[in-house]
Amino acid sequence: MRVAFLNSPLVVVDPEICGGAERVTFLELDHLLDLGVDARYYVLGSVGQHPRVEAMCPSQPAGKTGREYYLWFCERTSGYDIQHSVNAPMLALVSRHPRVILHIHNSTTLPYYDLAREKYGRCFFICCSKFIREDFLEKNPSIPEDRCLLLYNGIDTDLFSPPVRIHAPRPRVVFTGAWIHHKGIFVLLDAFMQLERAGIEFEGVIAGSAFLYKTSEPVDWQAISDARVRTAAKRLSSVTIREVPSYRRMPDLYRDADLCVFPSVWQEPFGLGAVEAMSCGLPVVATKVGALPEIVEDGETGILVEPGDPKALAEAIARLIDDESQRRRMGERARRRAVELFSIRDHVRRLADIYSSIL
Repeated sequence: MRVAFLNSPLVVVDPEICGGAERVTFLELDHLLDLGVDARYYVLGSVGQHPRVEAMCPSQPAGKTGREYYLWFCERTSGYDIQHSVNAPMLALVSRHPRVILHIHNSTTLPYYDLAREKYGRCFFICCSKFIREDFLEKNPSIPEDRCLLLYNGIDTDLFSPPVRIHAPRPRVVFTGAWIHHKGIFVLLDAFMQLERAGIEFEGVIAGSAFLYKTSEPVDWQAISDARVRTAAKRLSSVTIREVPSYRRMPDLYRDADLCVFPSVWQEPFGLGAVEAMSCGLPVVATKVGALPEIVEDGETGILVEPGDPKALAEAIARLIDDESQRRRMGERARRRAVELFSIRDHVRRLADIYSSIL
């Protein structure tokens, strides 16, 4: 079986540092190969090398239209068994392939839906969470429910595994992700300030970047966000900034921590970082948005708080800082949940079953 993945035309792909949808696709490429599925990943632009990635343009494409990109992909992959888009729903309008999957990783209203119902109607849809599936069916009500499938994202639970715990002098609280407003980074910095003012002993680690999502054109707001985070962190004596490591070194960030914070203020479609932390045996303080309540069980594998509320976030973090035994219990449950629900091996087996069912 041969499967061609198509990435969104808005993102320049880097195998080492990328967003959640791209990371899941890279994992799918590797594990599908183990099942005998020949899969390739077609992108507009890429940074770095990967044996199964083909880019239309050099690392920083400019001036290429989405239509050119979709036509290029369709021409290159007409002989494949399945075309599988990753946040690229316009493929349905351009492709004449008989088997098209649209993988929905974000809240999506299908473009030109009223004019192209027949084209969309022949597609299959994979949604990365219950929240995204319900949102997608609400926004696109004519899509048959039986063609809209739920498949949770997967992570490498062998790579993201718990460490042998060494007691640190101060509990370490880690954030990993993009330094952008909707990930809640500025709410977290406010919460850290409140913890310091309350005299609570902790070490905060901010790992990530405002430039995590590479785009085909420079974006001014990324530099502004980067400067804002670094300025705020300098005012906090308990907080340090860590540079983004390569993917295979990401587990070390979690293994060196005692709890993880995932403070999104938008309707999070999944929350890959939360699952990675859980797989490393960390409790997660997260917000009640999007799919995060599907991942983090409140009071069992972490604590859920309302979004955009630094006081509530600080109180939840303080609760776990002050109770080591609760952190450990929640962390053990978090690890079990990650392995049972979000293993990339199980994810890819189910994905391969979906492919076989539509051939």
